[in-house]
Amino acid sequence: MDIRYNYISLVALGNFNPAIVTPDFLKKECGLDLGKVISESPSIMPIHKDIQFENIRLTFDLTRLEFKETNFQNGRGSNLVNIFRIYYEKLPYTPIKAVGVNFNCEIIVEEADFKRLLDKIRDPKTYLSFLNIDSIEVAEKSVYQKNTKAWLGADFIVKNLKNFKRQISILKKNDTFNINYNFETTNWGQEENGLKNFVQNYEPFCVEFAEFGENLRR
Repeated sequence: MDIRYNYISLVALGNFNPAIVTPDFLKKECGLDLGKVISESPSIMPIHKDIQFENIRLTFDLTRLEFKETNFQNGRGSNLVNIFRIYYEKLPYTPIKAVGVNFNCEIIVEEADFKRLLDKIRDPKTYLSFLNIDSIEVAEKSVYQKNTKAWLGADFIVKNLKNFKRQISILKKNDTFNINYNFETTNWGQEENGLKNFVQNYEPFCVEFAEFGENLRR
């Protein structure tokens, strides 16, 4: 079994002003040198901003921001959360409703091991045991024909585990599996130290994601 990492993204929901976000603002005001600018959306679109650096893409609109990095391993070497921390500390009155991190990867498996992994990855008990919880919400995606059922994937959702939501989304693609592992806080606005709490819990979440991959190997 081989794990190939696609991207890590940080998504925040709230109220934002895309017009102020420029490479100069990020460098001079935030002290963020994110490397060479590959592309930038035109300034005539004040309700949307898209800046592509070499490895990081920043996207803003009025209600959502996304920081996305395509070159990462397990998330532990990523700087996205620190970039968001610095940005938010410069604009501390920005209304934030929720912040989450997504790890997206492909699981490549040999034919001889495919059925074992398929049975494990679709079984809710895998997630109950791994997360040490008693219940989990499952939204399954399947195709039904007259005499057969084809499993396409599922979302495994825990709405509150140590004050954070988990959503593990699995998509079966021929002989591979796409996994999007989401870690999200939805009570940012109710916490005095929402940013500090999120940053402190990021590293343990990276460990959890890495351990989930290792758990699938067994």
